Amino acid sequence: MTPLPPKAGLSVAPLLAALLARALPGVRALDLGLPAARLFPWLSGALCGVADHEALPAAERALLGRFRQMGGSRPLFGFDLAADAALLAGAPSAWGEAAERLVCLPSAMPDLLAEFAGSGPPEPLFLLPGEARDLPDVGRGRIMLLLGSAAQVEQYDLLVPPDRTAALFEALRVAGGALAEAAGGRWQVGGRLISPRMASFAVLAETPAGFASPLSIPAEALVHDLPAPSADGRLASGGATRLRLLLGALPARPWRLRLSLCADTLGLAAPVLFLDGMRHPAQIRPGPEGIAWLEATIQPAGGHALVLGLAMPPEAGPGGFALTGIELLP
Repeated sequence: MTPLPPKAGLSVAPLLAALLARALPGVRALDLGLPAARLFPWLSGALCGVADHEALPAAERALLGRFRQMGGSRPLFGFDLAADAALLAGAPSAWGEAAERLVCLPSAMPDLLAEFAGSGPPEPLFLLPGEARDLPDVGRGRIMLLLGSAAQVEQYDLLVPPDRTAALFEALRVAGGALAEAAGGRWQVGGRLISPRMASFAVLAETPAGFASPLSIPAEALVHDLPAPSADGRLASGGATRLRLLLGALPARPWRLRLSLCADTLGLAAPVLFLDGMRHPAQIRPGPEGIAWLEATIQPAGGHALVLGLAMPPEAGPGGFALTGIELLP
């Protein structure tokens, strides 16, 4: 099968993340695709960052450098030498003691591949977009992933330790079948082991709508630009009246966005919502006990990580606000 070139805004990130989560239980991923991202925030626990921050325009570099991940407890990869070195060296604590590690790169980057390849055990897996050319020989097996819908396909290359190619192909085959069954509808799922070091595998919906799933991000997993991290299930703005939240690969389709706010922190007014710096209409609604929902309908353009902004109007007073999480519903 020859994959079609991806359309602008197309993203199979939810499908890709769901497949990898089933095939690689307990995996910790590092997605270096910002400012676009591919697995972040869809794969639970995924860290994110940039593969080469010096290649970014100055304004974009300054913006991304303000964010901290895992509830604000650590910088994005590419902006702190010490934190980066721990991940590159394979320090178990930096990887959350994960038994399986996955590094997602935006292109074939021989230097980074070589650095991460030597960081085991466990030996990391690598995920590269299918348009990456001239893949360096890092002594890896290769599983070509074809994902999306029958009308539009995206390709990825999963580079794996050669002695694990067959086992990981089988894990993907089982995971793809279970995912299609759980999702409902009609799917094309299948592939083959071409050689001991080469395989191909496809998960394609037979409808153009493809695959979408709800996304829930708790406070301790938010990527934000506040000086203090989240605590006790809350991300509190404290003395700040504004904050920005970084989201990743959102497919270009309508989404219902819901921000869970601690009702006791709202005071006289709810925060104002911004998307990529532009004010966006939103409504405050009552939620479960102690929670108020700030809800909006959004339709990302795709192609870059969305930045959400929250600002308290002057009449709200100095108390700030607190978030308990974000939900995205297709």
